[in-house]
Amino acid sequence: MADKLSQYIRKPYVIYTFTSLDAVDAFLKEKEIYLLIVSEWAMRMEGVESFEDTGLEKVFLLWDGVASDSVYPGVDRYQPYEEVVQKIMTYMTEQEDYIPAGERRRGWQVVGFYSPIKRCLQSTFALALGQLLAETKKVLYMNFENFPIISGYQNRNMQGNIIDLLYYFDCDSEKFVKKLPLLTKSIHGMDYLPPSQSYFDTYDRTGKRWIAFFEMLEKNTEYDVLLLDLTDGMPGLLDVLEYCDKIYTIGKEDALAKAKMQQYEEWMKQHAFAEIMEKTTRFCLPEFQNLPEDIGLLAHGELSQYAKAIIREDLYG
Repeated sequence: MADKLSQYIRKPYVIYTFTSLDAVDAFLKEKEIYLLIVSEWAMRMEGVESFEDTGLEKVFLLWDGVASDSVYPGVDRYQPYEEVVQKIMTYMTEQEDYIPAGERRRGWQVVGFYSPIKRCLQSTFALALGQLLAETKKVLYMNFENFPIISGYQNRNMQGNIIDLLYYFDCDSEKFVKKLPLLTKSIHGMDYLPPSQSYFDTYDRTGKRWIAFFEMLEKNTEYDVLLLDLTDGMPGLLDVLEYCDKIYTIGKEDALAKAKMQQYEEWMKQHAFAEIMEKTTRFCLPEFQNLPEDIGLLAHGELSQYAKAIIREDLYG
């Protein structure tokens, strides 16, 4: 179970796995442990009732089905891992001395996905590329579509979405920092913030306000890449495109799509947005016969080959 929990509790924390409580004692002689997550069964097997002698102040138990009468808080281990992690993260962020990831320099790469052409597999491609990048980098994905497919990914009891995070960003930066790890979800190693159901929920956001939000995210996380899945209805779209380091625009081969793409490019140049076009890579995708129904499997199959080429040539130079 420790290995599986480590897959969920990772960024921005350093996770150590111990196979015995003696190993914990040995570790504590050289380093500190902020929170010890331990199986109640392991404590019973080794005859341990508390960790007072070790100096550990924060211990969280994994119960064996029923709540324990221990002085330590805990959670039933026999439920979905995400729910177990949610309880652990809630406990951590409620501590007065909780410290999230430290401040970092401006260093992440911001990749935008935008096309004036509809139904061009933009989000599907962005999700595939993100999952591939996540194999070697820390990736955060955000979707700004209307009724995005990712909002229904797996039947989970979501603990909120980006609207909640925007509220704390506007009103309480301290709570923003604590809420961030609770809201962050993961698909095949790629983290994402659950989007709102509609961009109408964020109609009052300006481009500059979005950029300030992204900068706050970067300041309080350790991500290498931010992926922005953008749409026409997003307020401040042009400002956000300017903020991106790289943009991918997917077109189609039919005459109407080509005409629309040409109008888009001409308008951007006429209105002094040539810089956006210079950092834009435009391409068309073929028709795929067997795309995975599970968006967590997009790093495999036909589409992934195109995403791998993009990663190799553009993002890795």
